[in-house]
Amino acid sequence: MTNISSKILTALPSSVNDALKRVIEHKKSFKCYIVGGVARDLLLGREIFDVDITVEGDAVEFAGILETKNEAKIVQTQPELRTAKLKFKNGAEIDFASTRTEAYPKKGHLPVPVKIGCPLEEDVKRRDFTVNALAASLNEEDFGEIRDFTGGREDLEKKQLRILHKASFIDDPTRIIRGLKFSVRFDFELEPETRTLQDEYLNNPNADISYSRLKSELMQAFSLPYPEVWKKFTEQNIFTLINKDFKSEINADKAFSLIKKYKPANQWLFWLAPVFIGSKTLDLMNFTREEKKIITDLEKILNSTPQQNSNLGIYKFFNGIEKEAVLGYYLFTNQHFALDFLDNLAEIRLQITGEDIKKAGMPPSSIYNEIFDAILEEKLSGNLCSREDELDFLKFLIKELKK
Repeated sequence: MTNISSKILTALPSSVNDALKRVIEHKKSFKCYIVGGVARDLLLGREIFDVDITVEGDAVEFAGILETKNEAKIVQTQPELRTAKLKFKNGAEIDFASTRTEAYPKKGHLPVPVKIGCPLEEDVKRRDFTVNALAASLNEEDFGEIRDFTGGREDLEKKQLRILHKASFIDDPTRIIRGLKFSVRFDFELEPETRTLQDEYLNNPNADISYSRLKSELMQAFSLPYPEVWKKFTEQNIFTLINKDFKSEINADKAFSLIKKYKPANQWLFWLAPVFIGSKTLDLMNFTREEKKIITDLEKILNSTPQQNSNLGIYKFFNGIEKEAVLGYYLFTNQHFALDFLDNLAEIRLQITGEDIKKAGMPPSSIYNEIFDAILEEKLSGNLCSREDELDFLKFLIKELKK
């Protein structure tokens, strides 16, 4: 049996290890385990920043014992799931979860707890992939020993992702996005039967799913600094979860080079905005106003062209458009003036106002728009640098108009 006690003691932050000692000393009749991603990452030798603990039993009751012993303070609980967040004296915060089984009364939506405090073996079988169903004991008699009820250790060695049962993607389609994320992060591949079941689901995806969960998983996957996320997303037809009619026209390596240079705030939507154009899911994703604007901006400019091939025309075409949409326009059209806008024009603003024009002797009228455009065109060409330059050019314009 594999034992990773030395990895637990060396890989975890010292504050977390100290907290674990308090847990072990006071666990009494409770059994405690590190389950899922942390156990997986310890076996892979990856860096660990924090840890969650699974309690075989009632985690809130166990947290109460630690609080009574003055080892930690309960800062949050979820009564329906019997979970608790504890803050230890050294500042370490650790989440404690009760073992549980779950059911999916509505496929594709959030599960509901069925049994709290079940045996560990039943708890791990509700998870997504076998490599995330591994557990490491935190109990004195077998500290560090790996509990593997699903073959996750072998799959980890084979560098493959395998779901735990055939209805896994039907229960929770967002596991497909998690599989995408894990495959890229760890350079794993889907186990053949898992890939077949994924393909079967994507051929006829359920439109009634939890779009809030889908959005969360997409944000995580497409915030990773790897173009391979997009490559796998399109090669495996995962985009059908969003838009079955999408046709990929994006060069992933070219897109990633733009991300590195321009650092868009919503990197995930830079990738995915074109997928959402024309999708029935657009109004179901609970987008923020800014997020939805990225998508509508891209759709708008992809269906338009600048009125004139000049700095002023390009500026007017892109002004007010989100950066992610401008970059997306370049990817689809290969029109370099989109990058010229970001590099040279996007931050330019006039400093004069309509009040300045009025003070210069021109009463308010529709001609103000022509004056602003003339001054802006000069500024975009680099001929005006300061407010004083703008005012001087304004005086020149008015003089010419009055001739």
